[in-house]
Amino acid sequence: MRKSLILICRNEEYRLKLLLPLMRPNFDEIIIINQESNDGTEEIALKYADKVVNDIATGFADSSLKLAHSLVTNEIIVRLDADEIITNRLLFDIDNYMMSDINGLLCSRAYIELFSPITLDLLT
Repeated sequence: MRKSLILICRNEEYRLKLLLPLMRPNFDEIIIINQESNDGTEEIALKYADKVVNDIATGFADSSLKLAHSLVTNEIIVRLDADEIITNRLLFDIDNYMMSDINGLLCSRAYIELFSPITLDLLT
């Protein structure tokens, strides 16, 4: 099954530079809603995303969620914040669950504070 990634961002240039190269190979479609960023967020988004749409900044991402969902073309939708990373194991589990009769998957978060650059070794 094909997977879409949704990111709703405002001034996330630095985080997108780390996140998007890691996520691009794992998703068939990446949709980024840019909430009035004034850094390089839009430029980085255009480099990796299939769709980049500007929206009004309201102070929270949920206000752009309906817009993001209207742009999705795939069966599986994953929503991340720019400071979150999805592991290869979870991607594997999503694929397996979606081949069953389950119609949704709620995942708990693990918060890990990184004080050095992210490496692929930390993500597997």
